[in-house]
Amino acid sequence: MAPNRWSPFTFIQLFFILFQHGLTSLFDSIMFKNRISLLFSFFRLRCILLLTQQNPHWACNPLLPRHELSYLYYEPGGFYEPHIDTPEEMMASRETAILRFAVGDTVIITGLVAAADFNGRPGVVSGVLKNGRHGVTLPEHEGQSERKLSVKPANLLSTTN
Repeated sequence: MAPNRWSPFTFIQLFFILFQHGLTSLFDSIMFKNRISLLFSFFRLRCILLLTQQNPHWACNPLLPRHELSYLYYEPGGFYEPHIDTPEEMMASRETAILRFAVGDTVIITGLVAAADFNGRPGVVSGVLKNGRHGVTLPEHEGQSERKLSVKPANLLSTTN
């Protein structure tokens, strides 16, 4: 009788070789897609930055996507201003993004530091500041130092919150 060349051990070995190859291929494709995605993100960011230099009312442009969450900083006079330092800072964090709400949108303040009484309150996107960024007017405001907060569009929040 001829020896059995396909032992269970051979099948297990074959399975692990294919599994390892599949994982490697999957990892390579993910890394390749991420590189492509990063390239497109950088290109899109550059286009947005060029648009902001040419059109100070860029934030009202309905063609630009809206972000669910953006960080802003307090500006004396009742405005909360989107905070963007450099393209590198924007690329480093998904949450540090250009605020692209339309004027008149209601937003909910969700992460104000050192002023918890504003958390959960609505604010209205009131207009474009002199530097081309949007301001968010709160129902009440204080002329204190710069403070960090985040906002969400009111229509994305559940009514039970």
